[in-house]
Amino acid sequence: MPEPMEEQKALAAKVQKETESTAQKELLKLLEEEHKRRLPPKKYWAAALTLLVLAGGGLGWWIYTEKGSSEDEVTYRQYTVQRGDVTVGISESSSISLDREVITFPVSTTVEKIFVKAGESVRKGDPLMRLNAEEIEAGMVSYRLQVQMAELELEQAKLDQQSKLVKAEQEYRATVLEGELAADNQSLSVSDLEKKLASAQEDLEDALENLDKYRNYEEDYDDDYSDLQALEKRVETYRSLYQDYQSQYDTVADLEIKIASYRERIDELCEGKTEEEIQDWKEDEDSTYSKYLKLLADAQEELAGRDSESLSGSYRSAYEKYQTYQEKYSDRLADFNEEYDVEYGDDDELEDKIEKLEDTVSDYADALEQAKLNQKTGTLSAEQIRELAELSAQTALSQYNLTKLLLNQDVDEAQEIYDQTLRQINEIQQSLSDDGIVYAPCTGMIVSISLDEGDDFDVTYDEDTDTLREQTLLTMTDISSVYVPITVSEEDILNVYIGQPSTVTMTAFEGMTFEAEVDTISVEAARSGAATVSYTVNVRYLGENELDMYEGMSAQTTLIQRTAADVLYVSNQAVTNTDGIAAVQKLGEDGNAVTARIKTGFSNGQYVEILEGLEEGDVVLAESGVSRQ
Repeated sequence: MPEPMEEQKALAAKVQKETESTAQKELLKLLEEEHKRRLPPKKYWAAALTLLVLAGGGLGWWIYTEKGSSEDEVTYRQYTVQRGDVTVGISESSSISLDREVITFPVSTTVEKIFVKAGESVRKGDPLMRLNAEEIEAGMVSYRLQVQMAELELEQAKLDQQSKLVKAEQEYRATVLEGELAADNQSLSVSDLEKKLASAQEDLEDALENLDKYRNYEEDYDDDYSDLQALEKRVETYRSLYQDYQSQYDTVADLEIKIASYRERIDELCEGKTEEEIQDWKEDEDSTYSKYLKLLADAQEELAGRDSESLSGSYRSAYEKYQTYQEKYSDRLADFNEEYDVEYGDDDELEDKIEKLEDTVSDYADALEQAKLNQKTGTLSAEQIRELAELSAQTALSQYNLTKLLLNQDVDEAQEIYDQTLRQINEIQQSLSDDGIVYAPCTGMIVSISLDEGDDFDVTYDEDTDTLREQTLLTMTDISSVYVPITVSEEDILNVYIGQPSTVTMTAFEGMTFEAEVDTISVEAARSGAATVSYTVNVRYLGENELDMYEGMSAQTTLIQRTAADVLYVSNQAVTNTDGIAAVQKLGEDGNAVTARIKTGFSNGQYVEILEGLEEGDVVLAESGVSRQ
């Protein structure tokens, strides 16, 4: 079987050959008419040239002339059915915007060589300029000295913190130790007696609560147990009922399927037969028709007026009641087991628990009386001693915390200075190269160069702002960050969202379409007036960009609202619609056009989706104009 591409090539060759043949015939006809009518030479050669172009192009334009009294010549355009995406969205014209990269240098030095010019394209890693490596190394010495000084100051602050904090902690502990020990010893006996009293009270209350609970159990146990048994019986009743309905439903449903099958078979046998032939079959007991009639009658008799729909309703009703009572039973059983922590149905165990609880309550009541007596006779007032001990401890703790805070502040300040100095020199070292060459940090174009070859520059430190005033070397665009700012009207802005897929075409890059997405949406109006309000939307290019793009290049952006992906489509010009019926003029293998009904789908105004009636590669015709002879 030939490949799809080979089939298309073969079809194109055939159409071209037929077109050439038609063109040749038309050319001969023109020659004859010229001889008869004596056409002016210019008109003759224009007509002949048109036919020769058509013969050579094959698939470009196709001319068809209708013979009539008016001698009108109708020109048709060919369109090929293709597969792809049909998209509709908001389109706006604008220009691109590129991020700018300002390249600075943190060390005083001399510019030895500049490798680029303004407007030149560079790739990431390309050399931009060479600086004096010896001067750079000399300038780095001062940065390293600053780091060493900051490190020494940090170590000294940590040593002071360690020694002074140990001394302060010793003084604090010596101050509060005696008061803490005294307070603990004085309050130990009181606390112990209070705990024993509270424990005895709690034990008695728990015992009384348990006793009351089990006495209530004894009164309600029989009724609750009886109710639970009744629920269990009802659950079993409805379980048996719905299972019986389910069995009947399965039998009836199977019979209904058989009856439908028998009737369908009988209808198939009778299709196209005369009444005499059917009557003969009825009388012949061995005929297939009679056998199916008997099977149908037996099945209907077995069905006996039952139907699956009513049985299904009965089954569902019984099953719902079963589920309802099963849930009630489960909940009631759970409540029962949670309430009665004795073995199910064991009355003797319940009575034993009640007797033991009565003895326990008596014992706890005696223990509580003894605890009250011990608390009254053994408690000594120690409130004043405890308060003095707490005050001394708080004063000593405040002094210790203040000393610790001041020492920590000194260490934190020294650490911050060291970290900042170290971070600055690390950033500087990362921006330097061993050979003094500054390389492009991104791919783009050189916008401007701030220095000339041989220029010296000084980098200074601003003590007021605590920042390093680095020297700007040059500015370049970053083509990896391409944006298109567009304005969208208030009627359309509600249909725009972050991440919305978009496409961009550019006049400078004809035939190319760039994938993009909505990056930001301004909530403030970009343009307002009496009649219109619009908002700025930034569309960002996706993927890798390696093209030379200039700031401000014109671009056409489409914010995609709907896409019919991977569908057959053709130009709207080729489709006609009469009384709701869509049709096209399809070019046949013989070179003649035939009317083909089609079914269309989504359209964006230029192309329409083809659902039925055409295949990929089909050629259709559309009238493009009429010229009079």
